[in-house]
Amino acid sequence: MTRMLTRRLLIAACLMGMALSASANAPGFAPAPRAKPSITAPTGSDLISRANLPGTVAFAVIDLATGQMLEAFQPDLPLPPASVAKIPTALYALEALGPDHRFETRLVAVGPIEDGVLKGDLILQGGGDPEVDTAALDLLAYRAVSGGLRKVEGQFLVDDSLIPAIDRIDHTQPEIASYNPSISGLNLNFNRVYAEWKPRGGQVNMNVQARSDTLSPPTDAVTIEVVDQTPNGRIFHFQGDFPKELWKVRRNALRKAGSRWLPVRQPALYSGSVFQRLARDAGLNLSNAVPGQAPLVADIAARIESRRLADILTDMLRYSTNLTAEVTGMGATRTVVGSASSLLASGQAMSAWAGTFAGFAPGDPGFVLTNHSGLSGDARTSARRLVELLAAADRRGFPSLSGGRGATLKALLPRKRYDDEDARAPEVEATMRAKTGTLNFVSALAGYIDTDAGKRLGFAIITADLPRRNAITDTTIERPSGSRAWANRSRRLQRALVRSWINRFGTLPNQP
Repeated sequence: MTRMLTRRLLIAACLMGMALSASANAPGFAPAPRAKPSITAPTGSDLISRANLPGTVAFAVIDLATGQMLEAFQPDLPLPPASVAKIPTALYALEALGPDHRFETRLVAVGPIEDGVLKGDLILQGGGDPEVDTAALDLLAYRAVSGGLRKVEGQFLVDDSLIPAIDRIDHTQPEIASYNPSISGLNLNFNRVYAEWKPRGGQVNMNVQARSDTLSPPTDAVTIEVVDQTPNGRIFHFQGDFPKELWKVRRNALRKAGSRWLPVRQPALYSGSVFQRLARDAGLNLSNAVPGQAPLVADIAARIESRRLADILTDMLRYSTNLTAEVTGMGATRTVVGSASSLLASGQAMSAWAGTFAGFAPGDPGFVLTNHSGLSGDARTSARRLVELLAAADRRGFPSLSGGRGATLKALLPRKRYDDEDARAPEVEATMRAKTGTLNFVSALAGYIDTDAGKRLGFAIITADLPRRNAITDTTIERPSGSRAWANRSRRLQRALVRSWINRFGTLPNQP
């Protein structure tokens, strides 16, 4: 036992000597730790399989700093972009008109004004402003009267010729949809009226207003007739627009007080009718408005200006206002090519411009827009072309040529939630600025992701169940069966994809 103990002590001494020798030659600094592996997260294909979403999914996500495609799934498949089409529209308008552009609405005097009396016609001339409301027309009337105009001997005309008048954006949409109004060079209250009804004593009191945020005068530009049965069996039926716009509504659907917005089909005459009332209240009597066109050279009796285009586009992207997209897009085409004969022609002009802007060939089947709002099932974009457009916009801004503030697409896009409601928050903090798009059985999301780690991503996701969309009939178009549940599942998939990209691609290379 003594020998065994002695042997153990000798071995321990040798080991201690080896340790002292090693420590004497140790470096003066600690070696750098190995880079952490990427956070484990499901891939896009995994998430698509788990979602079990009927229809088609396409996406693409790129590193904006390098242009590298980080992940893609059917990126070249053209699908309807829905309101994501407003992203190229915003870029197109900024390029053609500039961020400081302001639309102008005028009162044109055709003839001399003597002692406050206009010896000729007065013309309300639209300048393509998408945001004119009742309060703005009231200001225009006040400016005309305060400027000395007291009487008009000639006619009162309305001129909407700057942009071709189009009775509705998309004829496949429900006729009652206020998000599908007419457009022209002269617009008012997003070309809609506010209808209120109250049943009383077996009758229905109907009130139609030209409602804005601060003024809501009654208007007779649109008439609503309560009937026992509508011709098409629906609650509301658009009867026609001569001599005035007429809606018929079923009596049994108005048992309780209610209200709703209705689209206007003749925005110039609607604007003229409301202005006539406002001018009368200001002390200027005008005849009923009739269509006309202002001469190229004429005196301006009064004018009002819109907000800056960049501010208008910010709200367009936030609230997805279809009228704003179509009017500003048509205005941009007028500037770029000289005229815009239709929404289709203007959409084609914008598609050609987008190819030049982003670097793909005009006429590419992966980028074919039929209007500027995306309110069309016929438009097609691929995820690849959308991210190329986003990358091109990320590389440049739109400077002001008049000393005002410039603009970038990212700054105009609204911040969106990226968290997946069914899982914990991403491992990396990030912000997302993006545009959503929704049609029946179509859902899209595209924009930018910026992580706190300094990573900048651009992405586009489009989901669509085109067979179910094509099966929608006139009787089911307002609420197609299953469309809401499908859209909710699609949005869950979008959130899961974004969360996965933040986790997997949101840190810089070799970042601890």
